Formats: sequence, C-alpha cells, structure tokens
Amino acid sequence: MAVRAGFRALMAGAGLAATALPLAPLATPARAATPAEKIAAMDDAALFDRFGKEVVKLGKPAVCEAVPYTDEMARRRPAQRLMAIAALLRSNCALFQDRYPDALREGEEAEGLGFGRDGDELRVLVDFLAMQAALRAGNGDAYAEHLGHVAARGNAAEFAGLQRPAIFVGLRTAAIGNQDRAVLALARSPAFPSLTPEMRGSVAAEALRPALAAGDTAVAEMLVGQLRDAEPTLDMLVDRDYESGWPMLARRVGPHAQTMLLQGVETATADLSKAPEDRRVLSRLVDALVDAGRFDEAIAAAQRIDHTDKGLRKAGEYDGWIINAEVRALDALGRTAEADALFDRLTALPWRERGWMVNFVINNAGRLVRHGAWDRAMLAAALATEVANEQGSPYARLSASALRLCATHHAQPGQDQRLLREAVYAHWRDAVTASVRAAQCLGDETAARQFLKDGLTDPKMRTDVLTLLQPEDTDLVPDPARTLPRARELMDADADLRAAYDRAGRDLPEDLRPARR
Repeated sequence: MAVRAGFRALMAGAGLAATALPLAPLATPARAATPAEKIAAMDDAALFDRFGKEVVKLGKPAVCEAVPYTDEMARRRPAQRLMAIAALLRSNCALFQDRYPDALREGEEAEGLGFGRDGDELRVLVDFLAMQAALRAGNGDAYAEHLGHVAARGNAAEFAGLQRPAIFVGLRTAAIGNQDRAVLALARSPAFPSLTPEMRGSVAAEALRPALAAGDTAVAEMLVGQLRDAEPTLDMLVDRDYESGWPMLARRVGPHAQTMLLQGVETATADLSKAPEDRRVLSRLVDALVDAGRFDEAIAAAQRIDHTDKGLRKAGEYDGWIINAEVRALDALGRTAEADALFDRLTALPWRERGWMVNFVINNAGRLVRHGAWDRAMLAAALATEVANEQGSPYARLSASALRLCATHHAQPGQDQRLLREAVYAHWRDAVTASVRAAQCLGDETAARQFLKDGLTDPKMRTDVLTLLQPEDTDLVPDPARTLPRARELMDADADLRAAYDRAGRDLPEDLRPARR
C-alpha cells in the first residue's frame, strides 16, 4: 500500500510539474557531417591541396578514396581536363571494385573529354584501363578499339605492357572485322619488333589472314617468318583464307614439316640453356620434342621437374604443361597406363587453389574419352565440368560438358541426358570441335554434320572445322589408343558437306604431312 501511494504521489507531482513549467523542445544532438559534406565545405585552396594528395592513388586500390575529391573539384571547376581526370579515377575505382562495365564507360568518358588526343600523357593510361575493363567485361569490340590505339602510337614502352594471353582472350568476343583490324595494326606497328619472339609469333598467327586479305604481301612475308609453332601453321595450309600465302607457308614448314619442327626444338633448347630454371621455357622444349616425334627425349626432358608427390604439390601451371606434354609422349609410345597414372596424380591436386587446373582436367577427360575408357572418363569429365563451371571460359565449359555427355552416354546408357545434350547443342559455337565429337559420340550424325557445315561458313571457326576433317595421317602426334570415330567419316555420305569442305579448304598435301614416327 505504501509503495502504491508513493507511486501515485510521484505521478501526481510529475503532472503538477508539467502543468506548472513551460514546455521546451528537446535539443537535437548535433549530426556529424558526412565525408561528402566535409569535402563540399572545403575552400578551393584546401580542396586543391587534397586533390593533389589523392590523385596519386591512381592505379592503386586506394583510388576509390580519391574519387569524392576529384568529383568535387570537377564540379566546382568544370574544365574538360578536370572532368576527364575525375572520370579516369572513377573508371580506375570501378575496375578495382570489379564493376567492369562501369569502368569501361567511365574510361571512355575520360577519353571523350580530352584524353583521346594523340600526345596526351594520360591517353596511354586511359587505353590500358579501358582494355583491362573491356577484357573483364567480355567486350571484345571495345578491347579491339583501344588495342588499335596502342598499336597506332607504336611506342615500344607501351608494347612491353601487352600480355599475350590477355590480348587473345580480350579479342575473342570481338567482331571478326574489329579483331582483324586490331591484330593487323599490331603487326604493322613500328613497335612490333620490340615484342618477344613468342608474342610476335602469336600475333603473326592471327594477323596473317587479314594481311593476305588486304594484299599486303610485305607484311604477310614478315609474319610468316615470325611463325613458331608447326601445328597452327599446318592448319593454315588447309584453309583457303590463306591460299595466296600457301607457297610461302609451305616453304616455312618445309618437307613433312621438318624444317619448322626442328627449328622449334633448336630454339627451345637454346632458350633453356640461357634460363635452365625457367619452367615456361622447359615446357616449350618438351612440347617441341613431342611435336617433332622425339618422344623418349621429351619424357627425359620432363624429368627435370620433381615428379614426387611432394614435388607435384608445389607444381605451378608450367609444371602442368610439362606433364601434359609428357603424357602426350607416353600415349604416342603406347604407354597408356603410365600416362593415365601421371595425369591422375596431377588432376588429383586440390583445384580451387590452382586457377590453372581447368586446362588439365579437361585434357585428361578428353584423352580418356578418346580412348573409350568410359567409366574413368565419366568421373574425369564430371570433375572437368565442376572446375570449368567455376574457373573456365565458355569454351572450357562447353568442352567439359560435351565430354561428360559422351562419357555418360557410354558408361551409363540408361541415364537421361536430354538436358545436357540440349545445353551442349544450344551453345555449340563456344567449342565446335567438342560439339561435333559429342554429337558423333551419341550417334547423332545429323547434328554433327550441321555443326560442321555451319562452322565452315564462320571465319572464326572455319580453320578448326577444316582441321577436324583432315585425314588421319595428318595428325602431328599419333595416339594409338584412340577408339573414337573421326569426323571425316561424316563426309562420305554427305555430298553437301564434302562440297562445303572443298570450297573452304583442302586436304593437307602429302609432302607436308608429318613423317610417320
């Protein structure tokens, strides 16, 4: 009772106090200014001083911290150059934040605002940022445009910043005309000789066709001299897009391709003597020995890397390519079980911490499918599909799925594969060779022939299709354990396919075919 009385008295007193005292609004706590408000409150001198300190973050992850200052500076003084610098920093920030379409859009805005002029010291940065953003965004046409800017300037220092894998991945989705213009511009650039021999060879392989189409004989002859790999050069010798260059290409490869194959071994041997610990160079030597049919020498050279379990756990990508070449040599010698065991050990390594593993799990699944080892192929193709879906390009994903479709069809013939088949068929252009082989594996010759006919009309895949349809004795490296049928068999009963093949290409002349080993 006393407690209740005291509570009522307290409430009554509170009521009296409220009645007797004037009401006053409670003071609102002071709100801290936002970073943007602090920047807006700076006077011009302070802002300009901070701008100078922040703009040096260009090209670094901290560049995003500089964006508000450069944006405010450009707002207050909307001169073209300040606006262009602000757009350039926004582009750089978007690149670091993986917003690749935004990075490309902002970079092109910077270009349009004043960094598009020749001689502008920041033009180079704009082009390289735009190329990186276009590469990540999968915008091949934008990549080709900015690569063309680099080529046109012909600056050897800029050419030193070009990376071979990035260029050809970047151009992959470009329209064929844009792709051709970009690589031909590289080949014609005065800075072309400054590229490494490997880079020159890769550019030459892509630029020769547009050079021949343009009737630029001088550049075409120079490019033929830069070619380093026999296999793609032999592919050119069956494609009529290169017909005007066939005589010079034939001279380059030599009788039965021996000139080029032997030069490949000699060049790689000399390069390795200068850099004996360079795994990239060693991988080139082992590959060259395999291509030249010197299989035992290739296997011996591959032993320079550590084949123990401990050594494989430390393997990098070029170690993987060395093992890949060693497996090709073992297969060529009929030592299939040894090749199986070696590739199994490589592909058993944890792949999530090895972004390069996608190549090798696909290659392993491919050879098992080729050999008709269906149960093992099905497991290998399932792994390849998992890795490719997470790490691979559209080409890798389609290749892995096609292998899985074929392997499962034979290992588990009762399993419903309709959804996987439909997915492979819908995206066959991503990897025409894998798609043709998958359709042929399923016994679906109608689909396989259609892929071949359509591929022969597409300049981006025509050479691949012509290579797929070559006679068996044109293979650079034999594989005695092969059981899969060849695509060439599909031409026997299809006059239209044969006619399309003859229009687009030819069989590799016998005097150019690699000597049997």
